[in-house]
Amino acid sequence: MTASTVVLFVAQENLERIALGDPLPGMGVLARNGSPVAMTVIAAVALGVALVGALFRWRRDILIARIAAGRGRWRLQRAEPRRSQDADRRPQLALGGSIAGRAPPAESRP
Repeated sequence: MTASTVVLFVAQENLERIALGDPLPGMGVLARNGSPVAMTVIAAVALGVALVGALFRWRRDILIARIAAGRGRWRLQRAEPRRSQDADRRPQLALGGSIAGRAPPAESRP
């Protein structure tokens, strides 16, 4: 990545010099007028981008492994329907529920 960025940097600098009508410095743009600082910046940015890319790939690989492991466990377990504790309760009336004189729930009937 650093090499391709350096090549593009040299090409850009040379095209700018052509646009101004100056002579082409070629690879000399890397050795004069503060360009060693530019090389350091190019190398640091390339290293940072490579590090971020590696971290994303690493986390992606971990996520894929977790999904694959979970998928295997999912197939082995039998899915049983869950019952709510409130499944046997009857809905209450919004108005006058205590006045209505409803029958008790099925469990408390004699």
